[in-house]
This record gives sequence, structure tokens and C-alpha cells, in this order.
Amino acid sequence: MRKYLLLLTGLLFIYACEVDTTRTNSGQLTQNMPDSQVLKLSEKGQVVDRTYDWKKYKNNHYRFNIEYPEQWRVIESTQNPDIPVINIYSKEFDNGFKLPLMIHEDSRISHISFYPKGLGVDGPAGTNISLSEAETNLPTPFQLDSSRSKAYQLNDGEVWGYYLKPEKLPKSNWTEHGFIFVQAQVSDHELKCFDNSGKEKPISQCNTMGGTDRLIRYGNVDEGDMQLIKHMLGTLNFVDGTKPRKALSDLIQVENIGQNDTIRPPVVIKGKARGPWFFEGQFPIEIANANRKTIVRDVAKADGKWMTSEWVDFKATMDFAVNGENQRGYIILRRSNASGKAELDRSYTLPVVIDGQ
Repeated sequence: MRKYLLLLTGLLFIYACEVDTTRTNSGQLTQNMPDSQVLKLSEKGQVVDRTYDWKKYKNNHYRFNIEYPEQWRVIESTQNPDIPVINIYSKEFDNGFKLPLMIHEDSRISHISFYPKGLGVDGPAGTNISLSEAETNLPTPFQLDSSRSKAYQLNDGEVWGYYLKPEKLPKSNWTEHGFIFVQAQVSDHELKCFDNSGKEKPISQCNTMGGTDRLIRYGNVDEGDMQLIKHMLGTLNFVDGTKPRKALSDLIQVENIGQNDTIRPPVVIKGKARGPWFFEGQFPIEIANANRKTIVRDVAKADGKWMTSEWVDFKATMDFAVNGENQRGYIILRRSNASGKAELDRSYTLPVVIDGQ
């Protein structure tokens, strides 16, 4: 009887912490976004349009917010106060999986998860590389520690998950061990063990702890879910829950280049930003390729006094080599944040076309 009571209590706990549509006792809020959005996603080798109604999840305790599609669900778990977990996962995985989701879950689950105090366990088995080595960067509005963040790969190099360490974390309720983990569904998943000669051996005999054996994952990543996850990461921000967050358009504007305009080096970038966007009269700016890998990095400089809350003109001239082909690119203008506070990290990303000629 006691076992059944504990099971019932656990189920009630999980459902009590679901925050699909209402404010919880801890001050978290999920609300419907006003507009639908069509995303072009890759599915089985074809690009298709998928329409999503978006919700916004805000966590005042851990000081972040993120947008997610209505087809996904948010679960908060404080079963173990030393290991708080926030999962955002696709509703299609509602049945048959234990909540909260950790980082060694079934490969069929797509999710973004937050572990503000860490987990104290090793990462998933298999091949991984640092984010700095990966072919693709992620569109987070804040900067990631690219040497400590990891990309987890299948045998063919395709990335199925990420362990993400922001350069700055909120000092309130996060610890230095906190991280974000994302995973896209992998179908036909297999985990195989090989010795140092490349010969396959049984998983039960695999020795990766101090041995020379290695584990390799095989399967097919759900490209649509991975693209959706990256879009969600682009909406993730650390926030000060006590102050209203200003729209980027009221903080910085590029005036001589519009969205999807074609640029060619050397490119001059002009605009205006509020004084707090600067520090010592400048702020970081970069141009990235279609995979968001940095092509060139520099600073934009204020034209006039910057210690004000008013608009201040800025200018940057950036030169770089091209590869002979036009490609998608991004101009990324980052707030100069000398405070060390994650909540003050902001960036504005302008999509452009880079002329390769």
C-alpha cells in the first residue's frame, strides 16, 4: 500500500508542476503569444512549412524566459531541492517516459532542459566535441563558453545534442555548475562499442573508464526538431524579474542596412543605440556566416557622448575575405556588458546576404 501511495504522490507532484497555461505558486508564468509563426523545417530531406502557435515561459526564480511552441510542454521539478530541473519537451513524448528528464534519457525524446545547480554526473556516452570545434554555432542572444560547451555527435558527425555553458549565469539561484542541455529525437538509435583497433565488442564488455574502448552512436536526427530547438534557443534570455525588459528596437537600430540586404566587404554599419548599450564608448560587433560561425569581429564606436540614456550614433567598418559564393550571414551587435550580470546581456541579430564576389 505504501508503494502505491508514493507512486500516486509522485504523479500528483509532476502534474502540479506542469505550467502549460497558468501561473504557479513559485511565480513562473506561461502565456499564449499573440501570433502564429511559420517555420521552414527539414523533414526527410524536404523543406516544409510548419505553423506554430507560441507561448512564453518566464521563470522569475531562475531569471530566464523562453518561447516555445504550443505542441510542447513545460515541467518544473523540485523533488530534490539540490537538483532543480525545468524541462521543455514535445507533447508527443508524454507517455512512457519518466519525468523530470535528465541528460541520459531515451534518444526518442526532444527537449530543452535547464539544470541551474548542475547534476553531478558525466555527460552522455559517445563522441563529443567543443562548441568551438563544431561547424555550427547556436543563435542564443547571450554568449556561450565555446570551450566548455559541447556538441554530441553521431558516427557521421551529425549533432544530436548540446551541453551549453553560458559565459555568464544569473547569480541568483544558479551555481557555477548550472547548465542547459538540449536533445533532438534520434530514430533507429544504436550505441556500439569499439576497441582501439576498431573492432566492435559487446557493450557489456566496454571499458571507457581509463581504457581504450570508445562508444559511438548511430541513428538519424530529426532535423525538424533540431531546427525548432535552435529557434527556441534564439528566444532564450536571462532577465531581471524585478524590471520590465525593453524591446530591442528601443535599445539599438541599424539604419543603413535592412534585413536580408546584400553586403560586401568592406562593409560600413551605421545606426544608433541607447547610451547603456556602450561601455567606454564602444560595443562588440561581428559578422557570422550561415552557420553563425564568426567571420570577423570588431567594435562599433560611439559618435559623441555615450554616458546618457538617449540615442547615440555609432559606426563600424568591417573587412573580411569572401569565398566566391553568395551566402546567408548575420550581423550581430552585442551590448557591452561590463557588469558581469547575465541579465544584462543583450544582442541584436540582423540577417543579411554576404556577396561572395
